[in-house]
Amino acid sequence: MKRLFALLMLLNWYSNLIGQNLESISKKPLSLSGNLAIGSSFYHTNDTLNTRSPFAYFINANPTFKIFGFDVPVSFSYRNHEGTISNPFARVSINPRYKWIGLHLGNSNYSYHEYVLSGQYINGVGLDLTPGKFIFSMAYGKMENPLNQIDTIIGGSELVELYDRKAIALKLGFGSSKTQISFSLLKAKDETRDAQPDSLVRIFKPAENFVAGTSLRITPFGKLSLYGNLAASLNTANQNSSIIPLSGDALELEEKYGDQMTINFSTKLQLAGDVGIDLKFKQIGFGVQYKRVDPFYNSLGTYYFLNDYENLLFKTNINLLKNKINFNGSFGWQRNNINDLRSQTNVRNIANVTLSIRPSRSFNTTFRYSNLKSDRSPGLVNVNDTLRYTRVNQTYGVIPVLILGSSQLVISANYQSMENLLSSSPENQVIGSYIGTLAYTYRFKKIEMNLGFNASGLQNEVNLIKSQRLGGGINVAKSFLDKKIRLSTNVSYFKNFINDIADGNTATARLGINASISSSSSITLNTSFVDRQNTSRSYQEIRGTAKVNYVFNNRNSNKNEKDHF
Repeated sequence: MKRLFALLMLLNWYSNLIGQNLESISKKPLSLSGNLAIGSSFYHTNDTLNTRSPFAYFINANPTFKIFGFDVPVSFSYRNHEGTISNPFARVSINPRYKWIGLHLGNSNYSYHEYVLSGQYINGVGLDLTPGKFIFSMAYGKMENPLNQIDTIIGGSELVELYDRKAIALKLGFGSSKTQISFSLLKAKDETRDAQPDSLVRIFKPAENFVAGTSLRITPFGKLSLYGNLAASLNTANQNSSIIPLSGDALELEEKYGDQMTINFSTKLQLAGDVGIDLKFKQIGFGVQYKRVDPFYNSLGTYYFLNDYENLLFKTNINLLKNKINFNGSFGWQRNNINDLRSQTNVRNIANVTLSIRPSRSFNTTFRYSNLKSDRSPGLVNVNDTLRYTRVNQTYGVIPVLILGSSQLVISANYQSMENLLSSSPENQVIGSYIGTLAYTYRFKKIEMNLGFNASGLQNEVNLIKSQRLGGGINVAKSFLDKKIRLSTNVSYFKNFINDIADGNTATARLGINASISSSSSITLNTSFVDRQNTSRSYQEIRGTAKVNYVFNNRNSNKNEKDHF
């Protein structure tokens, strides 16, 4: 703990030095905002498969210093929780900014290009320069490697620390109200560590990747926009691939790019991109988009990509009767096997539709339908960063909401068909899921209390196996002492069935307390109990958390005023 606080103080002091700008000294040279949360958790179970540590603590701090007009956001996170999926970790980020100059230190999140670098953390240093209409950004450091986050299925209870994924990224751009153009580059490489387990090295291969992309948007006049995004990825899935004489495409890649990165038979050069046009008026809009992702396209700077497909979509948006009726939809077709590498080609119509009807303030209904495939989704990652469990193929849903005075009734019904990507048997590849819920809430205004009831049902169908869960619960929330203390609790009970035969039950109970100590501090206490009983496994568990939250008010450190922090 002492080391953690010392590290935090050192980082704050260092960020203060960076923030100095003598030309902008003001009457309030230093102010502070943000929040701090410190807490602990406990866990107990009688289950033989215990997946959590019995006691843990965490610290989350997000202060923002304003020093002589220089903004210095600092992010610090630490937890010592140990389980089957994760070990203790700490994350620190400092992001000072002054006018059009920004600096990133520590673990910072970067998004340069949809197909190049999007939503990834890099632990290192970054720079943003945005003078006028120009953009210059760069980042260098260690990228979070999905191979370090493997579950216990393969890696056991410890994180797999096989490689350091070093990365450097660059973005150049120009932006105005009518034209935006940018170029992005990413170079990432896994560097080996010492004393690596041979069994894991044989499974997880060191990768290397160079990606270049460009984005363009042109608005010739207010209602019309043209845009395009294109990226090329040169990806080596295994730097240690067998060294044999190269030929064909591999030899050509070696001659062109061999000086820049490792080229072998696991190296592939693939493209991904989209182009489109949008025409928007006050109450109606139209658009057309074409998107293509080559087979095996992969960027180490993005999440998982669904590849080997192309889409042609027609989009529309309609608002009628002063927004009482709103329609958003996209329609088109999708084709896979775009390079004829598969034995079969699948061509299908695709749609994504949302219809909202709001005839009055007290009633609204939303209808949804979608059979679009998702481009990126976080999940378990394994061989070559491409192991996926399921993906949603079709979704139907309807959600009516009725509000009458202090009462609110929400009903939802959804159906999803999913594809099990791990199954080789056709009858096991499609999973059907039905979900229905009903929730009623009544607010007692005079006594500051909410009372709610809910009921839900879930049914999954896989081949000849049908699993069901039926049940409901009650929840109560009450405020005391002029809303300074809020108490909430809920209990629920569900029955489980397999092929219409009872298969145990699940009972849960939760109690939460939130107390406001002052305008800037509060305490949160939560505890929950779960009792699961079925034919194959039964256990009980109890867990709880206690957290202190503090919000930094804007204060200055002028010599004439007392320093409160």
